[in-house]
Amino acid sequence: MPTFMDHHKLTSPTPPAMLKLIADGIKARKADPKTKIKPLSYIESKTDANCITESPNAQASHAHHEGQGIKLGAGDVTEVKTAV
Repeated sequence: MPTFMDHHKLTSPTPPAMLKLIADGIKARKADPKTKIKPLSYIESKTDANCITESPNAQASHAHHEGQGIKLGAGDVTEVKTAV
């Protein structure tokens, strides 16, 4: 399955409960049966967040985030390749 990185602005730090859900999803190493999204990594700074996921396509990544109340704009999801 392709790997995607998305970028979105933060208006405040991610709440601890959401961080736990994200961490649990990454540790589980399984795709969500409904969305087919498999979280691989989450990176957060004071103003931005990046998610790295396995996803069927960019549109699925958009829909997954929108289901969590995060609207991604055009160009906010990019297919990436890893060397390892």
